[in-house]
Amino acid sequence: MKRLNNKQNGMSGFGFGVVLVLITVATTIGLKLLPIYIEHFSVTSSLKALGSDEAGVEVGAIKSRLLSNFQINDVTNVGRQHIKIKSLGHNKKVVTIDYEVRRPVMGNVDVMVHFVDTVEISK
Repeated sequence: MKRLNNKQNGMSGFGFGVVLVLITVATTIGLKLLPIYIEHFSVTSSLKALGSDEAGVEVGAIKSRLLSNFQINDVTNVGRQHIKIKSLGHNKKVVTIDYEVRRPVMGNVDVMVHFVDTVEISK
């Protein structure tokens, strides 16, 4: 004959509360980071399109094309001051976008993400 087990198995109320708080904090941070990384995907896709485009490599044209793509894709954290263009020689340039995004999470706790993306373009 089997004997009944009178001991309780499982998580206590305090343990469940701790797990619930950890899940809430992780979800909050994830929801704050998701739009930042979606916007970064738009920045990298604009840079890749610029690198595969065979159009001119004038500095003004590069910046205006990038800023136009950013406006279409609703990229708000990258501006003209974040775009650096370095000439490597005849019709070769390296375009670098260096920017950071800060978002408040809770109270005085912020999350900061720093991105540096580079593409080499040539005619």
